Amino acid sequence: MFVTVQIPVVDLRPLIAAPTGRDELPVWPRPDRAYSRWSADHYRSNYVRGLGPVRPRLRGGAAPWLSESVYIDVSRNVRMERSHVGPSGAHWAEWTTMRPVYRNFYTDGVVGRFEACLKISGFGAPVSRELLEEAATSAPVWLRGLSQRRRPLAQFGPVLTRHLLRCTTAGEGPDPQSWWLQAATPGVITEAPLEDPRAGGHLAQDWVLRGGVRMSSWAITQDADGDADAARRLRIHVSRLHADFMAAEIVAGLCQGGRLDPDHPPVRRYLARTIDLLLRPARHGYSQADLLVKVLSGNTEAAYAGTFAALKRLDSLTERSERIGELLDGVKPTRRGGIVLRVKELVMAKGERTVEPPRG
Repeated sequence: MFVTVQIPVVDLRPLIAAPTGRDELPVWPRPDRAYSRWSADHYRSNYVRGLGPVRPRLRGGAAPWLSESVYIDVSRNVRMERSHVGPSGAHWAEWTTMRPVYRNFYTDGVVGRFEACLKISGFGAPVSRELLEEAATSAPVWLRGLSQRRRPLAQFGPVLTRHLLRCTTAGEGPDPQSWWLQAATPGVITEAPLEDPRAGGHLAQDWVLRGGVRMSSWAITQDADGDADAARRLRIHVSRLHADFMAAEIVAGLCQGGRLDPDHPPVRRYLARTIDLLLRPARHGYSQADLLVKVLSGNTEAAYAGTFAALKRLDSLTERSERIGELLDGVKPTRRGGIVLRVKELVMAKGERTVEPPRG
């Protein structure tokens, strides 16, 4: 059983007209030096100060985001340890263990994601999704060499952004402002095999409170004999969708509040690109805009009141106002909470152009 806790990190410094002293290296979204840890040139990799070296994804990235082809290996500086979790009793065995699988950071220069994947095993009875998420989001995490104080993983975002802002500010300039780097609403993705292979894969989403933090909960169930690469692409898809949507909400709110200039070209380019990606029918071979509408509709209206206001504000900031309006018109909030979809319903057929040979 795998649980991935994601903390979106929004670096607003590339969108600010004034100097910020941001370290210009590595260059995102495609660093010029990225080597595997097993490569003889591993020591030449670009390095993000305070986090770790840039590594290539040996299994390949995920189109259309170029930034998915590389990641920052933060396992040396963001520390976790294998531990026993859960109370002994009806749901957990005393020897249940939680082991960190990877701790990575992805970014395109503005939108970043810190992801910690944990493998939870050893339980002797069926375990609810709620208990799995509670165990993962409460896992202790700390920064190497700075402080031994443990924080629950769900509450690690502000600690990470303060550390990253301090480490990536170089040279002379104004004092770094805390709002330049922000941690957005976290997400948690649970991956588990189906108990009944005949049922087919499902994707579920809901908003939950874990450790006093509101977060988006995703659950992917996949047949053990299913396509492992397809399941991986689906995980990347929902992870990227969540991070981009949360980042767009932050940027739109800062434009509305006057801290960001919506007429500044980098801001306009970011908004246009992000809204275009969010509203496209398909990404990674899965539905995109339709899934976003379902996620918005599957929750109470109060949960998204601020989000709706921020998105409506984008009507005057981008050239996609009609498409944003269509998206909002398709949202019909309910009070049932959450969605459950068959994975096959999310798969989009790839339309390929057929070229006929010349006649005669």
